[in-house]
Amino acid sequence: LGVSAERDLSGCMSDVLATGDVVLLKAGWLIELSKRGGILPRRVDLPEAAVWPPNRLTEKLEGNRSKAGRPLLAAVSCFWLAMHHPDPQGQHLRALCRYLEKRLGKSAAGQRSVDDAAVFWDYACLSEQAHEGSQRDSLELDFARRNFWYSHRAVETWMLMEDSPGLSSCDKSCSS
Repeated sequence: LGVSAERDLSGCMSDVLATGDVVLLKAGWLIELSKRGGILPRRVDLPEAAVWPPNRLTEKLEGNRSKAGRPLLAAVSCFWLAMHHPDPQGQHLRALCRYLEKRLGKSAAGQRSVDDAAVFWDYACLSEQAHEGSQRDSLELDFARRNFWYSHRAVETWMLMEDSPGLSSCDKSCSS
C-alpha cells in the first residue's frame, strides 16, 4: 500500500473502531485462550486484555511503514457448530490459533512476516446492543459492520473449515 492508502486504511479503521460497535481481538489472547481450553466468549464477556485499543492499533498501522512491523488484519468466517455458539467446544478456535502461531514471527511463501495480529470474528467482535430504528435498519447495520472487515483490501479473510460437520474432505478443500 502507498502512503495515502496507508493513511486511508488507518483512518477508516480508526473511524469504524471508534464507534465502539466493533472490536478486534489480540492474536496472543486468542492463542492463550485456546491453550487453556477456553471457548470464544460473546462480546459482552470479553476481558479488556482480549481487545486491541483502537488508538493503539491505529498507531501500529500508521507508525509502521514496513509491512513486517504492521499487525496482520484478519477476518474469520466459520460454519456455526451450534445454534447458540459458532464454536461451543473450541475446535475452530484451536484451528485458528494453530494458523496464527504459524504466521506470527515467520514468513511463509508469498506471505509477509507478522509480529502481531488483530482478528475480527463477528461472534466476539460485534456489539450486541440494540440499535434505534427498525429491525431492518439494525440488520443492514450488522451486515455493513461485517462486510467492512470481510471486504477491506487490507484485511485477510480466513474461512475455518476444519472439523466442520457434514462436509466431506472434497467439500472442505473445494469450497474455499
